[in-house]
Amino acid sequence: MVRKKILITGGVGMIGKALIKTLSNKYNLIVLDTKGQIDRNKKFLKKRKNENFKYFKINILNKKKLNKYFKKVNYVIHLAAMLGVKNTEDNQKKCWKINFEGTRNVLEASLIHKAEKFIFSSSSEVYGEQKSKKKIIETSPLLGSNVYARSKIESEKLIMDQLFNKKTKFTILRLFNTYGENQVAQFFIPKLCYSVKYNKKFIINGNGSQVRSYAFCDDIAEGIKCCLLKKKSSNKIYNLGNSKQVFSLKKVAQKISKINKKKVNIVFSRNFNKGDRKKEREIYQRVCDIKKIKKELNYDPKINLSDGLTKVLEQKKIYKNWPT
Repeated sequence: MVRKKILITGGVGMIGKALIKTLSNKYNLIVLDTKGQIDRNKKFLKKRKNENFKYFKINILNKKKLNKYFKKVNYVIHLAAMLGVKNTEDNQKKCWKINFEGTRNVLEASLIHKAEKFIFSSSSEVYGEQKSKKKIIETSPLLGSNVYARSKIESEKLIMDQLFNKKTKFTILRLFNTYGENQVAQFFIPKLCYSVKYNKKFIINGNGSQVRSYAFCDDIAEGIKCCLLKKKSSNKIYNLGNSKQVFSLKKVAQKISKINKKKVNIVFSRNFNKGDRKKEREIYQRVCDIKKIKKELNYDPKINLSDGLTKVLEQKKIYKNWPT
């Protein structure tokens, strides 16, 4: 049986590495990522490199170079993006170029080489702060207004427009608060774990009552795999997360303290003047409804927050900064 070929952009990040582990036994994988990410993860990649697994250093804005990796690719999983609240707000033009123009380049290459399916990693940021306190469903209004959210919203529109009535099918996945091993400490959970491991102060904006639904990266990888395997996912938008693992920021900190048997040194920034998120960008409640993907694709996240946090804390090293 001929193995199908999958190309993954941003393939050496947290979700990419989880995908490599779950897909490499059954598919030929081509993994693309930046020089910084690949250099940081050389040990992981070299262990897996063989005729069925290849990786390449590339910037997705390099359209000409990008094109050559898409030959005879069956599926494209587009994870590459500029992330992080402070990172994207401080570099808004760069964020737009990578997240929107980069997506356009990857999409065009997929169409030129007639990929069967294009899976896009969008974000729950597209929903912004909802007026209703109910769980967010796929038809909830898109109220995201920061540059990162807008780049994802416009990328979604581009994909739906370009692939309308085309042979290349698409699936758009709106990811909710994904965490896990290999995530840089520029996000809430790895930053909190980093602070505990290395005895640093940790700043929480507001009073810590903000609520999120948290999904471990391995569960997200399984959700993406469901979209590859099942035809029902074609030309659909799904929320992808874990609607059972719902906690306030303060409760997450308490869980980490319990697991690590060491109290987290938290500083509450009531006026949002010490953290990396401006008050106007804060989301006070974001909980996903995943009934659609559960019903249509039998997606069922398994990993609870305590077990996921334990895995993050047990890492030999948590990187503080983005790879260069």
